[in-house]
Amino acid sequence: QRLYYGTFTWNLPWLDFKVYGSDMTLRSPFNNIDYDGSALPIAAFDGTNNQNASKTLELQFLSNNDSWLADRLTWVAGFYYIEGTLGYDPAHLSAAPEAIDSVFDVIGLDTPSALRSLIDEFNIFSTPADDGGITLGFHGLLGTESYSWYAQGTYAITDTWDLTLGGRYQTEKRFMEKSETR
Repeated sequence: QRLYYGTFTWNLPWLDFKVYGSDMTLRSPFNNIDYDGSALPIAAFDGTNNQNASKTLELQFLSNNDSWLADRLTWVAGFYYIEGTLGYDPAHLSAAPEAIDSVFDVIGLDTPSALRSLIDEFNIFSTPADDGGITLGFHGLLGTESYSWYAQGTYAITDTWDLTLGGRYQTEKRFMEKSETR
């Protein structure tokens, strides 16, 4: 994993200005999860390249002791941005025939014959537990890009009563950077 983080502050006579930024990358070379918890490989997941990367930037404008109405009003306004990628490139989800049949048993149905024929015909879809299972290989990377503007102020009406108002506008896009199944 790698993380870079920085902060910059500039105190002006009428407000304070702050900048925060980060760049994080986390890679896990191998993940393996045994879903059934037994000694047999009935249902399992493995991923050989788990990726999690993000970059952030935040700009803040804050009131200080020299701001207009500083004895009664405190406020903050700013901008926040994040972009990131998360997912596996590649990963595998494996299920032995017993796991496939049990899914249909739970809902009170037999495994559809068309699915059973497909599994039997394409022997390349097999698990270490038994021929006839399914291994689904996939690559999936989800991208995110988001930014927001925000502001909040608190006005001291009396020594015991304050009024706080604020707002935030945010937009977010999520998209597939890579998606493939085998």
